[in-house]
Amino acid sequence: MITFVLGLVLLFTTAMTVFYLNQKSLLLSESELHLNNIAALITDHLSTLERELEQRVSMINSNAVIQQYMFIVAELEGEPESFRRIFTEQVGPLQDERAVVITGNGGVVVGGEHRDLVDFARRRLPAEPPPRSEITYIYTRGRLEILAYAGMFYQDRPTGLVLIGRPLDERFLELLKHRSGGDLFLVLDGKVLHCTVGHEGEISAFGLEDDLLRVKDVPYRVRRIDLKGKAGGGVPELWLGVNQQRLFDFLDRFLLTSVIITLIGGAATLVFGIYLIRRIVRPIWKLVNLTQSVSSGNLPQVHEVPIHDEMDYLTSGFYSMVESLKKDRQKIEEANRLLLQQAITDHLTGLYNRRYFNEILPKLLSLNRRKGTMMHILLMDIDNFKRINDTYGHACGDAVLIAFAEILKKTTRKSDFCFRIGGEEFVLILNAGTLEGAVTTAEKIRVRVEGERIRFSGAEVSCTVSIGVVKAEKDVDPDELLKMADRALYSAKNQGRNRVCVNLD
Repeated sequence: MITFVLGLVLLFTTAMTVFYLNQKSLLLSESELHLNNIAALITDHLSTLERELEQRVSMINSNAVIQQYMFIVAELEGEPESFRRIFTEQVGPLQDERAVVITGNGGVVVGGEHRDLVDFARRRLPAEPPPRSEITYIYTRGRLEILAYAGMFYQDRPTGLVLIGRPLDERFLELLKHRSGGDLFLVLDGKVLHCTVGHEGEISAFGLEDDLLRVKDVPYRVRRIDLKGKAGGGVPELWLGVNQQRLFDFLDRFLLTSVIITLIGGAATLVFGIYLIRRIVRPIWKLVNLTQSVSSGNLPQVHEVPIHDEMDYLTSGFYSMVESLKKDRQKIEEANRLLLQQAITDHLTGLYNRRYFNEILPKLLSLNRRKGTMMHILLMDIDNFKRINDTYGHACGDAVLIAFAEILKKTTRKSDFCFRIGGEEFVLILNAGTLEGAVTTAEKIRVRVEGERIRFSGAEVSCTVSIGVVKAEKDVDPDELLKMADRALYSAKNQGRNRVCVNLD
């Protein structure tokens, strides 16, 4: 009898060990997917900041008043104070950003107090000033900073350079940690300059072993966040890390609990004898089968067990652990689903974003070719959107974008896909229809937008939309299809806007 009981205990312990190893592999895979999703989320957030800085620089470059005053200061030796006043009036207050404007000979017009940015801007002067804004990252004043800069021109003559920076300071990194749930590390030449783990000052070297970083003997699974256009070798790398020890601690507690329950069951069996063994054998086999099922990754449906003896306690405890594992898995799956949704969705309008458009367009083209159905692309651009922003402010512009997105949602079918791929640029993919139907849908959208009135801060704002329609022929390249739609949109713009044009090439 003792041998039989010891055999049962050994069998159950072995099953728990197998389950532990399988669950460890499963949780590591889930952790890897979770880490990749967080990294994508942070990359999208940084891309949003880059686009905002580029838009601000582009707005300055397109402002005729600023360009004219810059010409007066740079070429006619006008007073910089007048330019600074005009710059403040036109651009507005800078909250988290720093701005610098210099002339072609390196004279500081705006932002003289930011010596580090002035030095960076002057180093760009020997080269021809870029006509469009460019993005880079620098490390200055003990922090990472995003910079957007571009040359300033008056009647195609270069007059200087404008630069706007957004510091990624400790407060920003802590905010990213709070939003993502991971820790961030700034690393330069294998040394940690700053981290959000809480042991800053005690972490000096950044060394990886099997893609793991150990912080105070705690393993972190890490991923590097790519930074666009780093300026020089003195710019640190940004790394994201997720604490892997928490998963192992959970599995260790589970295994310890299982072993304790097993020992209690074995002791109870020895005390109550052969009669209780007969009553336990059948439940034991049920538990063994359930353990094997769980160890293979399946978490079956379990029910509450009436408690009459120790075996019932053991069964109930194991069932409770299975339910707990199912709930934890559901939480992980839900968190991954939310992260995936955030990664493919435009945060302002709720439509799909450019990243998801680039991913799904080739798949939809291939699917329609296999089914023999026809697909159409509607490329839409809100007319004179910049004028709305300049007249009523960016908050009003956001309200217009949201209202336009709602019109798209109400006008399209469930089988269609709506995307926001740029500032005021949208794409609608129509599945399985005719060209006439696509034009009808485009015209319906155009009419609804033209008749929409958006109330914002006491003002009534209206807008129109230009739409380019193209049919996706067989074997068409996704990039060429988008270019064809862009040519149709360009025709709509050239013909006076607020119209629908079809590319029949």
